[in-house]
Amino acid sequence: MRDRDTEERCKTALNDFIMAATHTSFRKHFLFFKEKELSHSQIFALHMLRRRGSCTVSAVGDMLSISKPAASQLLDQLVKQGLVERYESPEDRRIRLHRLSDLGASMLLESAKIKYDWSQKLVDELDDDELDAAVTVLELLRTKIPQDDFKCKNCENGDNK
Repeated sequence: MRDRDTEERCKTALNDFIMAATHTSFRKHFLFFKEKELSHSQIFALHMLRRRGSCTVSAVGDMLSISKPAASQLLDQLVKQGLVERYESPEDRRIRLHRLSDLGASMLLESAKIKYDWSQKLVDELDDDELDAAVTVLELLRTKIPQDDFKCKNCENGDNK
């Protein structure tokens, strides 16, 4: 039987870590995109297209929990900025797909460097034993996140990319 105090301490520590890590790592990330005059939804759409490959307007709307017209407008803005490309589906010319452009991919790489630099600083603070323990715990926790949270039924690459 589980020790309730240990379980509560674990939940509290995990939530505290998630809050601190999210705030710290994403603050500079979002400031970078703010300088580029991109909204949070646009940022998430770019990341989604990077992970999922080509997606329909409906897929973007579903993943961002916004209406199809709002998703269409968001993608139109990203296309106009040169961050996303729109093209016909090779299987059905009536279907329009969207994918990250080279410029969009380059921008995401630049933003990823910001997050990587932060995580590197954190890792540098750990001694060898702490590093091994962190890897073990983080790998275990990652296996516990349901895979369905990452699936997209309307994406060309609907698997776990």
